[in-house]
Amino acid sequence: MSAELETVWNARRKLALLALAACLVLMLPDMSHASEATAPAPPKIAAVPVAVMPKDDYCANIADLAADARHMLQMKTLEDIEKKIDQKIALLEAKRAESEAFLKKRNDAIKETRQDLVDIFSKMKPDVAAAQFEILDVETSASILKQLNARVAGTILNEMKAPVAAAITVKMAEPVSGVKLDGGT
Repeated sequence: MSAELETVWNARRKLALLALAACLVLMLPDMSHASEATAPAPPKIAAVPVAVMPKDDYCANIADLAADARHMLQMKTLEDIEKKIDQKIALLEAKRAESEAFLKKRNDAIKETRQDLVDIFSKMKPDVAAAQFEILDVETSASILKQLNARVAGTILNEMKAPVAAAITVKMAEPVSGVKLDGGT
């Protein structure tokens, strides 16, 4: 900044010297005709170049500095926002990992529970197991029967009431994605 300040002061000095010289030219009588006894001619007004003083063009002088300051402020704001976004992303990643761990534990527990149920129902008498499956909802019954040995599952379905056995069989025939089969299409 000191180099800029020095440049401004040098420009002011030059302008002040120029203005002083113009004043002297205006005030001194014209000596070129001193030998003539005539009245001195009116002084000639020298054209003084109009110079733009730094204070006159203040906005133009600080435009670059203002733009730089505005740019720096915007960059700082963007950096602050970026830090906040990074913190939010880290928080979301932690929550996602926590959710995945919870779902894994839940799915493992469900698999263990289903395997236990499959073992229990495979050891039951078919007529008693059929009575239990008739009480359970269709989805649960179908899920357990799918995991049983085909011979044991067939025997249990044989002991059930026909409408309940049919509903469970339809549910067992559905693909895993949940799309229902309509007449083979």
